[in-house]
Amino acid sequence: MRTRIHLWGKVLVLVGGVAVLGLHALEQAYGKPHDEVCTVANIAGAYGAYGSGTFLPGNFVGVPPGLFATVGRVELDGQGGFIVTSQTASFNGVIVRNITGQGTLTVNPDCTGQIAVGTDTADVVFVDNRNEFYATDTTAGLITTFVFKRITTDK
Repeated sequence: MRTRIHLWGKVLVLVGGVAVLGLHALEQAYGKPHDEVCTVANIAGAYGAYGSGTFLPGNFVGVPPGLFATVGRVELDGQGGFIVTSQTASFNGVIVRNITGQGTLTVNPDCTGQIAVGTDTADVVFVDNRNEFYATDTTAGLITTFVFKRITTDK
């Protein structure tokens, strides 16, 4: 009887240890829970960005169909706007440098929101205490995803 209890004690310690490691791995993968709600003010700053995807024929914004990849820098102004200060993109293998632009950004307290450049829109979610956000296009004919990582809280 004592051996059986001792064995179950070891099993419980092992299972508990694995659970703690699993929670730590989830925190490492997804970041700690947000300390506070998201606002346009507390997400302000400069972000490095990269993205890729496919433009389908007849897409809503009228860009040529094919593969797409990009890298650049974006500044969120803390008032619901943003500026693309420098971007390089590959449109089906054709490289375009020094792309700039501007748009709008809305953010909800739960750290979801939407970003828009003209008629092109994407849904976003802020993670890792607002140090990173992900976006996926919601414009017809654009299958793209983006990752933005905070460079600084200064604009």
